[in-house]
Amino acid sequence: KIGVGAIASVGVAVAGLAASGGISRALKLDKAQFKFKALGMDVQATMESCNQAVSGTAFGLDAAATVATQLGAAGVASGDAMTGALKSVAGVAAMSSSSMEDVGAIFAKVAAKGKVGGDELLQLTERGINATAALAKYLGKSSEEVTKMVSKGQIDFATFSAAMQATFGEAASGANATFQGAMSN
Repeated sequence: KIGVGAIASVGVAVAGLAASGGISRALKLDKAQFKFKALGMDVQATMESCNQAVSGTAFGLDAAATVATQLGAAGVASGDAMTGALKSVAGVAAMSSSSMEDVGAIFAKVAAKGKVGGDELLQLTERGINATAALAKYLGKSSEEVTKMVSKGQIDFATFSAAMQATFGEAASGANATFQGAMSN
């Protein structure tokens, strides 16, 4: 009887956490959709981008929607540009064991400035991501050449995002196979 009671208590606790987590996610999605409208973004297209970016990953739709508001406010358009940027964020977040929101804030800075800077590359390096090497491989240049291009403001957001997606984009799907990723899902 004691064992059954303990198991039932654990079940009730897990159900309570799931319910509160679900409510929190729903509220975040509602808030994000409000922001999409306020920013003049296509709500349906942006939500489709969010879904495509996190489908099959350990990241939730609410996290993608939160990042989409940041990117939208920074000038990333709904549609393919948003989908690609969100997939890039998800891949980098998975590889760096960071949240989508954390990595999304870095990407939003790059998008708002229109170009990647040394500060953003350093922030990614601090998270274990060698974005300079990823850019070098994507552009077919040396790391030194990329560093010079960054200092001159010659790498725009679209190139930065595409390089991150090419290098780390598939990592988000792979992270779903980990225990922590499966639990997040």
